[in-house]
Amino acid sequence: MRKRSLVVILMAALAILFGVAGAQAMTTLGTHPFYRPPLTSVADFQKMVKAQQGDIKTGFEIAGIGPVFESFIAQVGNTDIKQVDYYKGQKFQWMFYRRNGEGPVRIDKTVLWESDTPFTGYEFYIDHDGSRYTFTVPLVCANIALKDVGETPAPPPPPPVAKEEAKPEPVAKEEAKPEPVPVEAVPASPYQWILDAGYLNQIDPANYLFFRGGIKYQFQENWSVLGLAGIAPKLDGEDGATAFLADFLVNYDYHKFFAAAGLGAWLTGGDSDLDSEDSDVDLILETGYQFYEKPGKFTLDGFIEARSALDELDDYDLYGRLGVGLRFNF
Repeated sequence: MRKRSLVVILMAALAILFGVAGAQAMTTLGTHPFYRPPLTSVADFQKMVKAQQGDIKTGFEIAGIGPVFESFIAQVGNTDIKQVDYYKGQKFQWMFYRRNGEGPVRIDKTVLWESDTPFTGYEFYIDHDGSRYTFTVPLVCANIALKDVGETPAPPPPPPVAKEEAKPEPVAKEEAKPEPVPVEAVPASPYQWILDAGYLNQIDPANYLFFRGGIKYQFQENWSVLGLAGIAPKLDGEDGATAFLADFLVNYDYHKFFAAAGLGAWLTGGDSDLDSEDSDVDLILETGYQFYEKPGKFTLDGFIEARSALDELDDYDLYGRLGVGLRFNF
C-alpha cells in the first residue's frame, strides 16, 4: 500500500512520455518554424539557404541523406522552383523544424497534412547519384520537407540531323552562372536558462514553496539534461524543515509535452535522526506541458513533480513530496 502513490505517479509520467509519440499528423504550420520571417519570394528562399547551410547539413545528416547535401547546395541556385498548393492527405517522408523556432534542428518522419485548408510551398528537385529528390518548403515556416525520391529521368534524345546543310550561325557565348557562395551558419545554442517556482506538499505533513534556477542542455533531437539549484522554504506543518535543492534531470520533449526523471539533493538543517527532517538524495519524477510562448523570448511550462528520498521509497505515503510548478525557459 505504501508504494501505491509513487507507482501511480510513475505510470502516469510514462503514459504521457510514450502515449504522445504516435502519428505525425499536421493541421497547422508556423508554430515550430525552421526559419523566420515567412518566405515571400524565391529570392527569400535562396537567402535562407545561404544563411542556414550549417543547420541544413545537420538536418540532412539526421534524416540519413547526408551525402545529398553537397548536391543540394550546388543545384538549388539553378533548379526550377515552383509555387504549389498542397491539400489534405499529402504525405512527406520527413520535415525539418525547430521547436518554437529556436534551438537545434529536429525532424518529424512520415508527416501527413490533415487540414482541410491547403498550404502553399516551394517545390523543386535535386539530382544525386542516379536519384531525384523532390523537396517542399512551406512559405509560412521554411520547414524543408522531403516529398518523394525517384530515379533521375534519362536525358532527352538529341534532335534529328537535318538533311540539308544549314548555314552556320554565330553562337552566343553563354554567360557563366555564378556558383553559390557557401556561408558558414552560426549554429543555434543548445543551452537555455531555466527558472522554476512552485509548491510541494509533504504527506506527513508539511507544505513548502520551491524556487530553482539552472541550465537546460539539448544533446539530441528530443533529449536534454537539466541542472538546477535552489531552495524550498517550509510554510507550515508538524514535520519537515526548509531545504536547499540541487537537482539533475534527464528530460524528453515531444512537441509541447515533456517528461523527466533524475536525482536531487534535499539538504536541511533539521534533525538528522528524523526521516521527515533529515538531508537526503531524492528520486524525482516530472511531467508537464508548454502552454505559452513568446517567440524569440521565452516559453512557459506547467509541470507536476513527485520526489522521495531513495532510502524512504517504502515510506512515500509518509515522507514523499508531491507538487506543481511553473518553468520559464529563456
